[in-house]
Amino acid sequence: MAVSQRINVTFRCHVGSFATDADLALPSRSTLDEVMDEVLRIIGAPPLTRPWAITTAAGTPLGRSLPLEEVVSHGELIYLSPAEDPVPPVIKDSAEALAATAGSGGAPGAAWAWSLAALSALALLASAYVPVAAAIAVAAALGFALALWVRPSPAVAGWIIAMAAAAGWTGISNWSASSGSTGGLLIHDVLEFLLPPTVVEAALGGAIACACAGLALAITHATGLVGPRTAAATLTAITITVAAVGGLFMPGPEDGPAPLVSAAAAALITGLILVAIAPGLTTRAAGLSVPRLPTAGQSLDISDALPTRVDLRALRAQALYDGLAFGLAAALIPAWAVLALAGSGLTAVWDGPFGLSATTTGFAQGLSLAYAGAMVLHAARHASRFASWALSLIGLAAVVSAAVAAWLSRGEWSTTTGHIIWFVIAALALVAGATAPLWAPRIPHLEPTTIVWFERAESLTIAASLPLAAHLLGLFMLIRGLG
Repeated sequence: MAVSQRINVTFRCHVGSFATDADLALPSRSTLDEVMDEVLRIIGAPPLTRPWAITTAAGTPLGRSLPLEEVVSHGELIYLSPAEDPVPPVIKDSAEALAATAGSGGAPGAAWAWSLAALSALALLASAYVPVAAAIAVAAALGFALALWVRPSPAVAGWIIAMAAAAGWTGISNWSASSGSTGGLLIHDVLEFLLPPTVVEAALGGAIACACAGLALAITHATGLVGPRTAAATLTAITITVAAVGGLFMPGPEDGPAPLVSAAAAALITGLILVAIAPGLTTRAAGLSVPRLPTAGQSLDISDALPTRVDLRALRAQALYDGLAFGLAAALIPAWAVLALAGSGLTAVWDGPFGLSATTTGFAQGLSLAYAGAMVLHAARHASRFASWALSLIGLAAVVSAAVAAWLSRGEWSTTTGHIIWFVIAALALVAGATAPLWAPRIPHLEPTTIVWFERAESLTIAASLPLAAHLLGLFMLIRGLG
């Protein structure tokens, strides 16, 4: 029986830009030290000023003075590379360890936070001696001048735009709420400060606020202070505000008139439409388009033009979508607060023009829960964390609005079973939200067949939200009036 006296191995040598493999048959009783010089000559390895490291493919050192039959087996890979000096351990005491874990220090953006807060407080102080709108406008102008001198973060541009809108809202007139009993409620004191005495002045104030915000956006964009996120958020908020201004003149639900309810409903309908068209809107605004394929008989030239700077355009589209989602949250969360308070009839005891003659709690709660379902289902599967957070906050505000509306109308539970039903439904929605840490982590890992049911549920909630919002807007009342 013949016994092989040789071992077939593969040497792989890698030194800088030099890399090669060599299959060699070596005597089984020879050591690596004995054959190394001849192996290096055969594979043509460059000379080194440091020893060779002989290891397996995984980096395990091989014994250089042992016979090859005890070190490697047939067909094994031997890796040759320059030996590297081991990194000596760094011994640190407690102070050095703490210093090593510390960051660069400082609070990025803290200086601007101080500046904007101080300017806002100065506007508050100045409003005691000058008109409120003038004080706010001067503060916004000072912030803009400071931003031109020291290039800030995009959040500063958002503050400037918000201050410009506030100046426009408060500058329409020095209004005061109509004289009447406020019932000693804090909410009515707030309404007296925020709302003008007539619906027309409120609409005019909202329109001027949107115009001032648009002007501030144009100026900050021209000076390079505003980015795509801030621009998209501002335009979204302006669009929803314009819709709310138009909703002030709608008839409202049958229990109305209720200008605040119809304005909130108009804002919510507009927000739902913007969520639906946001992907196509932002991709087109960023310059992205679907590749075109020629149809039968059509020229092939239409598919030859390739889009340029696709990566940059994709980042811009994502930034625009994030800004749109933030603008939705900034505009719709106050709309839910208005719907919870006005839709429950809380403002009915206030003698101003924004009170209610009766409550619309059922429709307000139904819209809140349906809208929350649409937003949460859409946010749960969203790819952008920023947009997912914004849409989730809108859904959370809707659920809280349903609970607040039920709590404010609790006095009618003893006379109307419908209020008890809405109370139970709102409680179940809150229980689902409270247990979110238990079921939310499982949503990304659901099977595709289950995701299809989520998409169907989202479509149903959207289909339920639109007619409920249209009823609170007074669209059905308007249609019946045409007959």
